[in-house]
Amino acid sequence: RGQELERLQAMLRSPAGGGVGACAAGVTMIEASGFGGVGKTQMAIEYCYRHYQANPEMGGYGLVVWLHAASSDSIAAGLRQLAADSGIAVRDKNNEQVIEEVRSRLYRTGCPWLLVFDNIE
Repeated sequence: RGQELERLQAMLRSPAGGGVGACAAGVTMIEASGFGGVGKTQMAIEYCYRHYQANPEMGGYGLVVWLHAASSDSIAAGLRQLAADSGIAVRDKNNEQVIEEVRSRLYRTGCPWLLVFDNIE
């Protein structure tokens, strides 16, 4: 597992990305796929544990967000909860507005962040 975690870190931190695609400058997407039960979630948990609040120059993150992504509803609920926990008023906003506000705030943060979508089908 150690080699897999090192490879994951290299992919996430390389200037060229190395992920499946870039969404915006400095953002890399990585997809871990495989049959159920092979350890994808456990590997992501271990990576987050090792790199949360570690030195950013050494591959650490000041913010790690874990979203249960089994459905679009669970993603929306997770982002609404993140927004509410972050002090963003969500009561009068639709899901698209909440997503845009969370995305905008993440891009404006002064620290590296990691967003994990777990259990995407």
